[in-house]
Amino acid sequence: SAIVVMHQVNNEYNYSFLEFHAMGFPVVHNVKRFKEFGYYYEGHNFDAAADQIERIVRYHQNNKVAYMSQVKQLTWQLSIYNPANTTIWRDMLFNKV
Repeated sequence: SAIVVMHQVNNEYNYSFLEFHAMGFPVVHNVKRFKEFGYYYEGHNFDAAADQIERIVRYHQNNKVAYMSQVKQLTWQLSIYNPANTTIWRDMLFNKV
């Protein structure tokens, strides 16, 4: 019953997006790093943000399964249990990449 609207300026690593997204809230945002997830709008395009809010109101209820699939995908990409991430950390710590 809530829509989270976020606008980031020079703060791409504000992880509140991840928290709200992981809880299943529809998140309207402009975080380029996560543009494949949630409801993304480019830069300062507030008309596009308003369009995303309209999209949520119209369609999100019927797309919850797909949205939660996005949540799982992004959570796995960032997980400490993801072998790709553990390999990167191991290489950085022990091979001084």
